Amino acid sequence: MNLSETEVKRFYRLYHALLFYINDKYSVLEGIERPGDLHKMNLDDIQKLKDILYGKLELIDSFIEDNHNDLSAQDREIVSSWKNFVSSRFYIVRHLKRYTIFLDTNEPPKAYGVLGIITPLEDLIGTDLPRVVKATLLPFENRIIYDGTILPFNIQFGSGIRRSINDSYSQAKNSIGIITSLPFSREKTEISDANTLRGYLKTGYSRDAYQEEIWELIEKNSELMAVYCEEMGKVHARTYKKRLKDVFTYSISKRNKVDHKMTESQAAEEIKEAEATPIREPVEKEAAKPAKPRKRRRLKVAHAERCIGCLSCMFACSRTRTGTVSLQNSAIKIQTQGGIEGDFRVVVCRGCRDPPCARACPTGAMEKRPDGSVVFHKDICIGCGSCEKACLVGAVTLGKEKKPIKCIHCGACVEFCPHGVLKLEEVPASGG
Repeated sequence: MNLSETEVKRFYRLYHALLFYINDKYSVLEGIERPGDLHKMNLDDIQKLKDILYGKLELIDSFIEDNHNDLSAQDREIVSSWKNFVSSRFYIVRHLKRYTIFLDTNEPPKAYGVLGIITPLEDLIGTDLPRVVKATLLPFENRIIYDGTILPFNIQFGSGIRRSINDSYSQAKNSIGIITSLPFSREKTEISDANTLRGYLKTGYSRDAYQEEIWELIEKNSELMAVYCEEMGKVHARTYKKRLKDVFTYSISKRNKVDHKMTESQAAEEIKEAEATPIREPVEKEAAKPAKPRKRRRLKVAHAERCIGCLSCMFACSRTRTGTVSLQNSAIKIQTQGGIEGDFRVVVCRGCRDPPCARACPTGAMEKRPDGSVVFHKDICIGCGSCEKACLVGAVTLGKEKKPIKCIHCGACVEFCPHGVLKLEEVPASGG
């Protein structure tokens, strides 16, 4: 999107008048008798005047004062607003319908929506994005334009850098939005922690890069766990949608092949065999059922392939057991296999018949009960970590207090798992 013809004329009339005023004051360029002569000058010469302007903003006030009678109130407001310019190197990352996105990657990253002046920025810059440019952004009637000069750099980016740039754009867009007017004040912008978290979770690269920031936000506000689960659900839904589609396609293909290979004689043979199978008569009276043996509950990973790494189970365990929202205080662990884009491994207590954690405990703090379960006596635990080392599956870990975090098979994690990964089953009381 560009300025209208009337707006283009107003911009150049005011901007060139300001540069002409500076040249008249400092005698930088020769042969400039009126503002229109600046159109004849090369970019390097004009840049000398711009450098003076951006280095001495008081010239804007003196220009307005010396030309007060020749400028309308709107003209004076426009020129005065140029003191809020932004000059930097930018990544041009998107050409949108309303504007082009100039990304300033200084911390925190900011994304500006910039309009073209005469030539559309898409034609001026090209569509092979991102591109690095040096430019100065100016406010103009509650919008943002550039000062007429954009210097591109001939730099090509690999996939990793492109991903990093796009992540910075997502972070800027989700945290403070697209800036469409100047000056921009971060203090006046209400930045949502939820939007900031969404920006961090946008891609695998940003999730790795901002891992600490992600958990700091969640620990500061436990309600953000819902945002985390929602965003991670979207991320992994795309992966599993493709996997399920492949499985479905394979199953249909295999079934069609079987149906195609079956001859009419084979089908008739199957029907004949089914008809010859005797039907059992219902038993009038069932035999007396033996008494059920005493059982205990045990946590089981029923569908590991469904895990999306949302960590709801870990936070549910920590909140239920210790009253804290901390991954370190969870008795259940979710581990990645092959990075955050890979599958997930769910680590839970197996409820062993002969629990090595109890055998390794020197004080009896880990005690095996007659029904096969293990109870932890915190008051006699010395924090030696022997139980953690003895557990064959790594299900016993030391919490923040250096005491073992042991699963009690309460099932709180089962209730909070959104995809039925976990299951609470009954096993014989003597073990399982």
